[in-house]
Amino acid sequence: MTLAMSSNLILIMTILERHVLPERANSVLSYIFLFILPCLVINYQLTFRNKRYLKLLERYPYYNGKLAISYFVISMVLPIALLLFGSIFFR
Repeated sequence: MTLAMSSNLILIMTILERHVLPERANSVLSYIFLFILPCLVINYQLTFRNKRYLKLLERYPYYNGKLAISYFVISMVLPIALLLFGSIFFR
């Protein structure tokens, strides 16, 4: 889930950098701090802190990973599709 969330965050940050922020983050360290670390912290805080995942398991049914796979595939394909769409229609 961290990889999929990171992909979504990269998409949002890329759009913001292109239209709002003046500089791009070029180094690996800034990439980790801007994209990977926030997703890890959010996942930890919302899911694993105080064993909250036990409450979530009781509340929501288990679909054998189908929802996670769908979320992951959409998160990986959407940025590529938007790049292709943008390069074709907005040259």
